[in-house]
Amino acid sequence: MQSTDEKYMKEAIKQAKKAYAIGEVSRHGSVQREALKFSSNCGPFSFVFLLECLLQCALRSEGRRTAHAFHLFPFVLDPALVSGAGRSARHSALAAGKDLRITKKTCRTRCAARLFSSMDLFFSGAQRRAQRPVEQQHEGKVAHAARCTKWHRLLLLVLIVAVSGLVIKEHRLENVKIDASTMVADNCKELIPTTIIYLDELETGNFTSTGFTYDSANQTFWIADHGTDSGDKLRLIELDSNLKKVLQEVQIENYTNDGKLNLQGIAYDTIDDAIWIAVGDSIQEISKRGKLTKVIDLGKYKKYQANGICMDNEDHTLWVLCYNKYMLHFDREGNLLKSYPVNMKDQDMIYMYDGLIYITVGADYKGEENYCVVFDTQTENIKIQYKLYQSYAVEGIYIDDDYIYVVNDGAFHNAMIPRTYISVYEY
Repeated sequence: MQSTDEKYMKEAIKQAKKAYAIGEVSRHGSVQREALKFSSNCGPFSFVFLLECLLQCALRSEGRRTAHAFHLFPFVLDPALVSGAGRSARHSALAAGKDLRITKKTCRTRCAARLFSSMDLFFSGAQRRAQRPVEQQHEGKVAHAARCTKWHRLLLLVLIVAVSGLVIKEHRLENVKIDASTMVADNCKELIPTTIIYLDELETGNFTSTGFTYDSANQTFWIADHGTDSGDKLRLIELDSNLKKVLQEVQIENYTNDGKLNLQGIAYDTIDDAIWIAVGDSIQEISKRGKLTKVIDLGKYKKYQANGICMDNEDHTLWVLCYNKYMLHFDREGNLLKSYPVNMKDQDMIYMYDGLIYITVGADYKGEENYCVVFDTQTENIKIQYKLYQSYAVEGIYIDDDYIYVVNDGAFHNAMIPRTYISVYEY
């Protein structure tokens, strides 16, 4: 059964052929066939593709030589339809769903640029055609100009609808969560823990882990503890390098488990020798004695709630992952450097390693659909890197040269492993 988009394109191309007398010209016939192959999958972008075809056909009537239309959109085509070794790897990745940036900035920018470039050529040609009857009435150009004017109005209407469609499509995409379990690529590596460390054996009392970070100064680990009962003090617990011994317990000053502070991710600050905590409306810096030293308010993003947090140890800036929709990048003074549309279903904790941000994704407490997604801060590409077995209730992540450490609070979430533990993966 044909999609609505496909039927529309067929009819529109039919009308274009009739209007511009394309006939069975091989180049535009090829465009028609390739357009129909991917129209049902590309939404408004196939509609823009059609508009580009119409414009190119109009330009052709002026004797202009134009590029093959479907080369204008290499980032939405099936790789089998496109030649060129330089782009083959990129096309394969997109076809496999490995590069989620297809719906964002690149597609919108390149599409709009080519579209308006063609519109400029087309309407400048239309203006010249309108002037010709005055100069060359003896050649019978008046009728031709009148016919062109009719189609100019039609194409202008199509352009307005197309641009409106792009705006609607962009807004819709930014409000749809991506389910990692449906986007797993062939090269997603499955990890099984080599070791499981049970934190409930540390005898730390009522313990609910909500964050995890590495203290490079002391070569120790810190775990955030939200507490299990109302009135419990919110704590930061320091563990030795083997994660076997509690070195100290630091109560966060003036905060208890009363619902007013949503203690989640934590990150060690090498400059201040302190701990940053993500607490929903803001991120806060806490000294190793538990005193509040700095607060960065999320401003208009606070409704999305800060959850994961990590420090870039190269430039000492802060990255914050919200529960949904956004990743935020702050400098140390609290100025927002940039926001990124990161919106994975059940995105949770983050850690930066070697210029990449590793994001834990998934809340499959009774199953194995839990993942580690990698966000490249330079290219802004996202890909699903690892499937994490036996991490059923993720509450923190740390990565070094050899291992990935994932903290789980299965006791609080009544998960498959109903205990608080750390899964250690060799990768």
